[in-house]
Amino acid sequence: MKVSRKKFPNLRFGEFFCDCHETERRNALNRKTELKQKFKQLLTIAFASMMVLGSALPAVTETASAFTGKVGSSYTVTDGGRITYGSGDGGYSNSRKCDLGDGLGIRYTYCVQPAKASPPTGKVTVDKVITDSDDKGKWNALRNIVFYSPSYPGYEKNISNIKGAYYTGNFTKDWAIAHLAMAYVYEGRPSDMATWGGTKASGLGDIWTKAKKLGDGLWNADSEKDEAIPGNFKVFISTMSGVQDMVVGYLEDIRGGFRLQKIDNDLDEPYAQGDASLEGAEFTAFNKSGHAVFLGEKKINQGEAAVTIRTDKKGLAKSSADALPYGDYLVKETKAPSGYQLNEKWSRAISIRKDGEIIDITSAPVRENVQRGGVQIVKRDKELKKSEALGGADLNGIEMTIKNVSGHDVLVRSDIGSPENKVDWKALSSKKDLIDSGKVKRVKSGEDMGKITVHWNEAKKAYTAETLPDDLPYGTYTIRETKTNKTYQRTDKSEHMFKIREDGKTVSYDDGQNEMALTFDNYVYRSDVQGTKIGDGDSRRFAFVPFKITAASNGETHVVVTDKNGFFSTKDRRADGDLDEEEGKDNARSQNPFDDLLNEKQISTGSLKKRAEQIRCGVFFGTGQFGSKAAMITGAGALPYDTYTIEEMRCENNKGYVLQKFSFTVDEKTRTGTVDLETITDDLITIGTKAKAENTGMNLSAAEKDVKLMDTVSYTNLVPGKEYVLKGKLMDQKTGKELLVDGKPVVSQKKFVPEKKDGTVDVEFTFSGAGLAGTSTVVFEDLYENDVNIASHADIHDEGQTIHFPEVKTHAEDRKTKDEVGETHKGTTIVDKVNYRNLIPGKEYTVKGVLMDKETGKPVMVNGKKVTSEKKFTAHKADGTVELSFTFDASSLKGKTTVVFEDIFYDGIKVASHGDLTDQDQTIWHPEIKTTAKDSKSGNHEASRDKKVSIVDTVSYHNLVVGKKYTVKGVLMDKGTGKPVRDGLSAVTSEKTFTAEKKDGTVELQFTFDAERLQGDDVVVFEDLIHNGITVTSHADLSDKDQTVHFPKKPDTPPENSAPPKTGDRTNLLGYIALMLAAGTTAAGIAYKRRRLHKLPEDQDDLKE
Repeated sequence: MKVSRKKFPNLRFGEFFCDCHETERRNALNRKTELKQKFKQLLTIAFASMMVLGSALPAVTETASAFTGKVGSSYTVTDGGRITYGSGDGGYSNSRKCDLGDGLGIRYTYCVQPAKASPPTGKVTVDKVITDSDDKGKWNALRNIVFYSPSYPGYEKNISNIKGAYYTGNFTKDWAIAHLAMAYVYEGRPSDMATWGGTKASGLGDIWTKAKKLGDGLWNADSEKDEAIPGNFKVFISTMSGVQDMVVGYLEDIRGGFRLQKIDNDLDEPYAQGDASLEGAEFTAFNKSGHAVFLGEKKINQGEAAVTIRTDKKGLAKSSADALPYGDYLVKETKAPSGYQLNEKWSRAISIRKDGEIIDITSAPVRENVQRGGVQIVKRDKELKKSEALGGADLNGIEMTIKNVSGHDVLVRSDIGSPENKVDWKALSSKKDLIDSGKVKRVKSGEDMGKITVHWNEAKKAYTAETLPDDLPYGTYTIRETKTNKTYQRTDKSEHMFKIREDGKTVSYDDGQNEMALTFDNYVYRSDVQGTKIGDGDSRRFAFVPFKITAASNGETHVVVTDKNGFFSTKDRRADGDLDEEEGKDNARSQNPFDDLLNEKQISTGSLKKRAEQIRCGVFFGTGQFGSKAAMITGAGALPYDTYTIEEMRCENNKGYVLQKFSFTVDEKTRTGTVDLETITDDLITIGTKAKAENTGMNLSAAEKDVKLMDTVSYTNLVPGKEYVLKGKLMDQKTGKELLVDGKPVVSQKKFVPEKKDGTVDVEFTFSGAGLAGTSTVVFEDLYENDVNIASHADIHDEGQTIHFPEVKTHAEDRKTKDEVGETHKGTTIVDKVNYRNLIPGKEYTVKGVLMDKETGKPVMVNGKKVTSEKKFTAHKADGTVELSFTFDASSLKGKTTVVFEDIFYDGIKVASHGDLTDQDQTIWHPEIKTTAKDSKSGNHEASRDKKVSIVDTVSYHNLVVGKKYTVKGVLMDKGTGKPVRDGLSAVTSEKTFTAEKKDGTVELQFTFDAERLQGDDVVVFEDLIHNGITVTSHADLSDKDQTVHFPKKPDTPPENSAPPKTGDRTNLLGYIALMLAAGTTAAGIAYKRRRLHKLPEDQDDLKE
């Protein structure tokens, strides 16, 4: 190709024309003016064509599918169309293209001698193939430029990265850059080179600069090490005389294959377990070459599957030697063989580099985990046809054995029946070490693998036996019962077949596919029971006596009846002909004909005699542990494996006898056994009672509001385990009738179940005994069984059944007054006479009393202590009296009323009490008096100055006993001396006797006397209250103003005296001193005489205080 700048001076940078159209260009010059006018229109068309060429290559009419890439090979070159670029006068270049059938599709063939003419289209021969022995610089650079040139893979994938430094991103310009770069290195990288019409490439500006830079940059590059350029990408040269040499890139057809080995992971060898197979595993090679590869005309993009191979029976898989084109691949398992799991963790990278080579990766075999599952069987009762045990039986502990009947050996845990010692079968590693340790074992076809045991499965609500969900490899197995338990027969002894066909799945009786294969039914052991009923002592046979038989496990109950000889049996003893039941008749009713007696309270002998024929029907038990009912079976025992209770039912023929109740067990390993109870003997029942009060522990109780009596009833010959009822009532011993409290009888009852035939039981009575003081009550007891009275104890005179309620009453009085008027002095003594009734003679008791304040209801406190007294005594009779004395300081009790409370104790426990604040006999009144003294004339506490004076003292009394006679005595006291005032030689006194009409009141006393000598003195009135000659209280307080009357001093007439001497005047001093001494002597004499006048002689007792 050439550029003619002489002929086209207006041709701008990048405008190229092919010299093979020189004539046409001359004509174009002649039409220069026309071209200039249309140049802009031509440029628009050229750029539109360029964009089309850059995005889609035109199709060729012929492909070189048979092209070998060897020297001498021929291929077809086609016209690639014009590539126009530049501006000004315009320009274009004719391109050449070919398709070599190697997967690159249509590509450009680049001319590398731009000063020569373009080669023709048509058949072209390969003259040289660039090899590794050629010059590394020139040929490697040429190879690399071709790979990264427009229409080749390197350009399409990397244009965004390499533009700028080498390319522009514009397809037309980049095509020109690649074209010049190839010519540049082909010519040995000259500094400049001829192009078209003798022009120089250096005149092309930026295109030439980038072309040289591209050529120089790839001159020393080792394309063999460039991972982006496939190793089979080759470049060849075609030369033709008189025209340019052409350079073409193509993919050399190098193909290879691979082989691999698949093994069983557990066995570590190419041996398939059970029914699994190593044949049919599929392995796929995925294209990881970084570019598309071609299998024939099929394009395999990056990451897509290229080839899939399959394993044979020995686990070997091999492709053909030309299965994969030159490239890199990742081999993965894409389909597991029958019975195995897909190994998604395994993969191997392979590279096809040599033609015909098969890459062997069998040294790293593909480990394959066999699919594993489990099995679960269900054990059922054959009569119920449910996973439910009959009676007291159970289905636990039955052993089931699993056998391998697969086509090959299997590897399983040595203890397949244990949930412990699990194995991680998923681990991709050999299990030979586990075989050596004995944890797992290899089981051949036809051999037993191990045992699993039946147990109750709460989640399934059934009796099941199972392996772990990964115990059994993909295969075929049988399971059979090899050992039963003590309650069921080994009925089903056959082998049941099942298959494991899905990983992680437990095949089960309830999975919708294996119900029949994995269900095992057994018959429970059964027997009958029989016995004979007799009486104690005479061995009399008890006819028509019903017995209730109850299963311990589920409570199923049926009734058998003794025949005329006292014999009973659960067995159906009817003749064969009797078993042909009447049409429409309820067969079940005839099998358990006497169950209606379970609801009868009174069973008569007459009614049983009428049904004597039914006795031979026997009974049948068929209840499962969850309530299911089995159909009746003729010829088998009535009672399934269980423990039973047989209980005699109360009826006319056993009244007064101990009803028998005991247990027996059906455990014989048969379906037709018999349990013979032989003779069953009845004894008589007796009861006795002993009553006591809970608070005393004896038959003595306080008559309190809450009384609790405990009657201990002793019994003999009861049936242990049977329920009885004791019903008791209290009787009035005096009347012999029921004791009534608040109009209702006092009763109690107690249900009990004796553990032994002889024993005791307590019956408790709780009631109010507040009104029972002085009475005695007797406990009567009746023993009931099923509402039938079977024993009684009722003796009104039985001391052991009797409770006594003592009564106590008291009478309190003052020891001195001899009645209820109490003193208020120190050393006061109250005597309380305690009358008791209904004590138990011969016992020692203690009576305790306490003095109570009637107003507050609390104990009287003297000096911070209660006033109490107590006394021990022995009651020689049931009724009697004992005295109790209280001596204390009563001076603080003036005006108060006290009540004596008494309690009688036995052994520290109170048995009687009397504490009534309103009881007059228990009450002591302590009086109180206060006085108010006034002068009768002045009416106040200031006495008149008369010679004769009368003082009126108003005495206020409190808390006297109405109707009692009292005397008030008063005496006048000199406040200054604390001695009685005398009128002459006698003390001034007054007294008055009265009968109290009210508990509180007043009485006046008058004191009249000569008061002439009382000058400036205070007189205080002291009063005493006397009852029955005893001073019971006093009021004597010298400081009490209300009791005090003041006698004012009479004024004296003063003598006329001269004025006293002045200070410093000694003229009359001695005279005054003498006068003062005389006055003092006279005053002392008067005072002495007065004291003598008022002094009380010690021998006058009647005037003492």
